[in-house]
Amino acid sequence: MQAGVDSLPLLSAENEAQLITELQTQQSLQTTQQQDFDTITKQLGWLDDVAKLKQSLAQNLTALTNATR
Repeated sequence: MQAGVDSLPLLSAENEAQLITELQTQQSLQTTQQQDFDTITKQLGWLDDVAKLKQSLAQNLTALTNATR
């Protein structure tokens, strides 16, 4: 069995270098995607805050209008 394992071909230096390059490319892409996701999450939070502030402003304007009648 050991002889069979010893006879298995290993990756060539070229194949290993190619796999390392592909891994680095995938890691870079994943980092970029995570950064994009984080940015979009922050933007959605900001839009949610704006919507809540608009609703609060509308309620306060209604209350002010009713109070000055």
